[in-house]
Amino acid sequence: INFINKKNSNLLNTYGFTQRLGIQYFWYNHLYKDFNDYLSKLKRNKRKNIVKEREYLKNLGITFLIKKGREINIDDINLFYMCYLNTINKKWGIPYLNGSFFTELIKTNQVEKLLIIQAFKKNKFLGCSIHFLGLDTLYGRYWGCLEEVKFLHFELCYYQAIEFAIKNGIQKVEAGAQGEHKIARGYIPELTFSNHWFKTKSLEEPIKVFLKEERKKVNESLKYLNGHNPFND
Repeated sequence: INFINKKNSNLLNTYGFTQRLGIQYFWYNHLYKDFNDYLSKLKRNKRKNIVKEREYLKNLGITFLIKKGREINIDDINLFYMCYLNTINKKWGIPYLNGSFFTELIKTNQVEKLLIIQAFKKNKFLGCSIHFLGLDTLYGRYWGCLEEVKFLHFELCYYQAIEFAIKNGIQKVEAGAQGEHKIARGYIPELTFSNHWFKTKSLEEPIKVFLKEERKKVNESLKYLNGHNPFND
């Protein structure tokens, strides 16, 4: 059981569903008026770095287009999937979602929960990110580009998502797993919880031993990461 809350995870742990800890990074909307208001709450060096990254793309003439729900068409999905495959190939990964998954998705009512952010230089498509809208959370999950541009990843995955959340009163942005660099962009590290049951008893004990040791390292990492708060005290 993945991404369960702490209370239920602790309860399941007492019933033999072994608990595992992880760390993900979340951005919270503290009733910011706009993106500049959000920036003003960051430490000076973090604020300057974000402004520099955004100005770099602006000076290149790169613009961004956000499409939501039924505004998203098959051409948008095909461009996104090319980006998705490009990212997978760079990481020597496995494209476990095929093209038909996304093309069929936009034919269903679930398309209302989709958000695509596209980057262009004049009329040339550069890359995009895809996000999913929850009740009060924007979930960023995949991104990719057809042309490498410095800082484009941060803009498509973080800054545009934050700006959209502020404008639309969304309380939280989740940008997926990994990436200590997210802290400098205003994302806060937090524990995540999953629970696991093992049918093979000969494997259960060594896995439990590993998870116990891993738990110590995860808590140590979280303590260290919390010492790098990007916001003004």
